Amino acid sequence: MADVGLQNGIPYILALEEKPSKELLSRLKDKWGSWCSYAVFYIWCLLY
Repeated sequence: MADVGLQNGIPYILALEEKPSKELLSRLKDKWGSWCSYAVFYIWCLLY
């Protein structure tokens, strides 16, 4: 959850004005379940 790429990518996807809270990141992690690593990889790819 401390990954800068993830913190920069989530606002891009969710159209947020600021970086996500740890609570939001935790909820997303729970929602994605075992696909969490794949989700983070694709979020990183969006940034480049």
